[in-house]
Amino acid sequence: MKIHSYVIAFNLFDKASGKFEKMYFRNWNGREPHFVDKKRAKHYFGEKQARSNQAITLNVRVEESE
Repeated sequence: MKIHSYVIAFNLFDKASGKFEKMYFRNWNGREPHFVDKKRAKHYFGEKQARSNQAITLNVRVEESE
């Protein structure tokens, strides 16, 4: 029996590079959000801010993780 695990995928457009990016949010660790790639997440999302000045959020959806 397979146990399903889900992530929230943010599809972004990076204004500086002109590229489409995808960020995956896994869960909350207390009051801190836990993204799959912390380094890239810090680039797009500040510690106290949900919005990004670097990118435009195009789509947010729940996806099954691998």
